[in-house]
Order: sequence, then structure tokens, then C-alpha cells
Amino acid sequence: MSGRVDPRRANVGTLLTEVGLTPAFAGCFPSNQSGGERQRVATAQALAIDPALLVRDEPVWTLDVSVQAQVLNLFKHNNASLGLS
Repeated sequence: MSGRVDPRRANVGTLLTEVGLTPAFAGCFPSNQSGGERQRVATAQALAIDPALLVRDEPVWTLDVSVQAQVLNLFKHNNASLGLS
């Protein structure tokens, strides 16, 4: 086996970093994640296909107020940095 990095795994790490998580979250089960972390992982999954439009249906309604603010700020950042609508 060569020492090459699997480009899919590298992309997962990049996407997780983009949503404010560490690449180590790639190996975590949803049952071991908080609601805010699950929202961030779901956002990373959606970003994997490089969308022009990302629709989120009530993405923060189950989160506590402080986590809601963090996730909404993340969405604003993603919209601006990735050119999403």
C-alpha cells in the first residue's frame, strides 16, 4: 500500500473544518454528538455536492439558544465564504 492520501477522506476533513468541527468527527457516531454537532455534520454532508442553493428546514428549532446562535452564524459564514444562497 502506498502512502497516498485518499482524496475523499481529505475532502471530508476539509468539509468538517469548514463547518467548525475537527476532521476527527468523521469517525464519530451520531449518538455521540450533540444536536449542534449533528447540524454541522449535516451541513458538511450537504456541502459535499458543492450546491449553489442550500435549503434548511428549521435547522435550529430543537437546539438551545446559545447553540442556535452558533449554528446560524455558521450558516451566515458559509453563505458568504462559499457563495451560497
